[in-house]
Formats: sequence, structure tokens, C-alpha cells
Amino acid sequence: MPTKTPTLTSLGAFALVAALCWWLAGVLVPLVLGAVLALVLAPTVDRWTPRLKSRGRAIAVSVGSIVLLFVLLTAIAVPMMIAEARHWTVAVTGEGGSAMTGIDHPLDYGSFADPDQTDWHGAQLAAAAQTQGAPPEIVRLLRDVAAPGRDHTLAEVVGDRDGDGRLEPGYARRLRLLQRDHSSAMGRAITWLDRNGVLRGVRNAVEQTLSRDRIAKLLSGPQLSTAGDVGMRVLGSVGDVLMTLLGVTVTALLTPIYAFLLLLALPRWRSALPNYLPQDQRALWLRIGGRIVASISAFVRGRVVVCSIVGAITAIGWALLGVRLGILAGLGVGALTLVPLANVLVLVPVLVMSVIECATGARGWGWLLGVLGIYAVGQLAESVLNPLIVGDAVELDLLTMIVALTIGGALAGFAGLVLAVPVAATLRILAEELWLPRWRAWAENGSPAP
Repeated sequence: MPTKTPTLTSLGAFALVAALCWWLAGVLVPLVLGAVLALVLAPTVDRWTPRLKSRGRAIAVSVGSIVLLFVLLTAIAVPMMIAEARHWTVAVTGEGGSAMTGIDHPLDYGSFADPDQTDWHGAQLAAAAQTQGAPPEIVRLLRDVAAPGRDHTLAEVVGDRDGDGRLEPGYARRLRLLQRDHSSAMGRAITWLDRNGVLRGVRNAVEQTLSRDRIAKLLSGPQLSTAGDVGMRVLGSVGDVLMTLLGVTVTALLTPIYAFLLLLALPRWRSALPNYLPQDQRALWLRIGGRIVASISAFVRGRVVVCSIVGAITAIGWALLGVRLGILAGLGVGALTLVPLANVLVLVPVLVMSVIECATGARGWGWLLGVLGIYAVGQLAESVLNPLIVGDAVELDLLTMIVALTIGGALAGFAGLVLAVPVAATLRILAEELWLPRWRAWAENGSPAP
């Protein structure tokens, strides 16, 4: 016969505490992340404590390793993001100046001349390039290049702002040229969209969103009357950005501290918890708590491993193919894999850029298939590794997880996304242990279990 379930008052108190934590989730983000990190590191700490002869040392080594890894990744990622942003700016705005007039595809002049050289003669560069079979536009570019200036490289003189040996027209210009090219399938598709009002509708929506009146209303509100008001609004926006950066910094600093303190207090909580549970319900609640902790910790550890593998496959593959922002986009795919279907948010802009590359002749269409293939390999790896590494840790189907994440994000933003799956898993375990047995007994016998 099932153990007697807790009273309605106990369940009400539990629900009240859970609702209060959910309501304060935005403030408790560092604590939530610290608790997640503590759950992930708890087995490692337990394993290393006997070897290091101190739980504090084991916690310090475990948390310190995570912090060191985060610092190293940040030190690598920030310069990479700056470099990628520079390349992205070049890709959008274009480069080469008058040298790219009438040319709608990148010029790989670096295959026939050294972009870093500081001494050259245009006629000699053009003759050498022509001998090597360079296209006519590259021969013309090198023949017309100005004489070297003081300490100026060839890349600087021809307008190669990122110095990679390629002059690239901007995506916007390449799209305009493509739209006028009615001989290509892509040009005809763009023309069809324009003729049927799709592009016009998009332009109108963007113009309405970015209209001067709309922006003024957003910036100033109903009280706009003087330039001083606008200045205060701008300062307020700057203050909001600074406060956001401060919040991120505080979260990054507090998360490992909370994880350290929670791991340090965990043994005391384990030993003290039974003393606060009614004796007739102690076994039940200890079993429930053990199942919840084991389920959530296994899920988090497994998903982190799976998403890291997916991110590595996608980032390395796209980087080798030469996809714009390939490394960062691939890592973004891995990070968003934590949320089912969310990595499509990264895939769409990558595909848009790749289609433009192929449609304007910068790449072959087989290259686009390679971009999609790398993404497919990452998703296939997730589908194969997820049941092997994560297994049935939370025993939630994909539909339930998507609904839980959607509700969590809507109610509590980022903290809701972090809490959604653990809360859903907790509710499932509570239902299995507390409510479903009584429901089954009522269905079979016509009365609930005692």
C-alpha cells in the first residue's frame, strides 16, 4: 500500500515557495546558475574529496577549473569576435572602391600578388598575374594600382580593408545587381517576389518601423519638448546598457561563488534534511528528492556535453568551408541546441549569407550543400548522442520540453529557460510519486489510496 501522501497544507506551502522563487527568478539568476553548476560538479567533488583529503580543496579545484576554462574561452572569443565583426562589416559595406566598379563578385588578387608587400610596380604585377592566368579584372586592378606610399601595403592601397587578399563588393550591392540579372534563377525569383508585392511589403514594414516619427516617439515619449529631454533619454539608454553590462558582470562573478558555497553546504543539508521531514513521510520525500536531484544533474551534464560536441562539429566545419562568422555561428548553434529547435535562429542568417555568396558567383552551389551538410551532421550527432549520453534523465518527450521552455521563457525570460526543464522534471516526479498512484487507485477501486 502506498505511503500516505503529504497533507494539502504541505503541498500548498511547497507550491507557494516554488511560485515565490519563480517570481524572483530574474533576481536569482546567479543563484540559479550557481545551483545548476553545483549539480553538475557534485559527483566530481564527491569523487575527488577522498583523494585531496578535503572537500574544500576538491570544490576549489573543480570550481576553479571551470572559472579558468571560462576565462580562457573568453580571452579567445573576444579577439575572435572583433575580427569576425571586422570581416562582417567588410562583407556588408564592400571594399575596393573604384576598383570594384561594375564587378559583382570577390576578386582574389592575393593569389597573384602579395597583399603585404610594400614595394611594387603595377605593370610588373599585372604582367606576372597575366602570365599566371589571372582573370582580366585582376590584371586591370594590378596594372592600375597606385605607386607604393610610405609604409603602405598593397592591401591598403587597393582598398583591401581586412588584408585577406580579396576585394569584396557589399552584400547589399550584390543583391541589387542580382535583382537586375533576369537571366539567373535567383534574379527571376527576386523579380517575382517584387512583382507580387512581397518585397514592397517588407520594405514598407521596415520603413514604418524605422520612420522618423516612430523613432522620435520611442526616444522621447509623450513629454518630448526640448533638446534637453532628448539628451536625458540618450543618457538613460546609455545607463540601461551600463546596467546590463554590470548585471552580466555581477552574474559572472557571483555564479562560481554561489556554486562553491552550495557545494560546501551540501553534506550538512543532506544530513540535516531528514530531521525536518515527518517520520511517516521521510522515506517518500527522501526518495523524491533523490530522484529530482539525480534527474536534473544527469540531464544538465549530458546536455552540456552533447551541445559542446554539436557546437564543435558545426564551428570547425563551417570555419573550414570559409563561412562568414563560421566559428561564432557554429558555437551559437551548439549553445542554442540547449533549447530544442532554437539553433534555427543561427542557421537562417548563415543560409541567407551563403545563398548570396552562391547566387553572385562567389561560391558554387555545391558549397551551399556543404554548409547545410555540416549543420545536418551536427544535428545527426545530437540525435545519436542525446539518448546515449543524456538517456532518459528527465523522461520528458520533445513536445513537453518545447512547451515547458516556451512557458518558462515567456514568464521569466532567461531564468525561465534555465528553470523550465528542471521544473517540468520535478513536476513529473511529484506526479509519479504523489498523485498518479492515488489517481490509479481511484480509477481501479472508486476511492483514492490512503
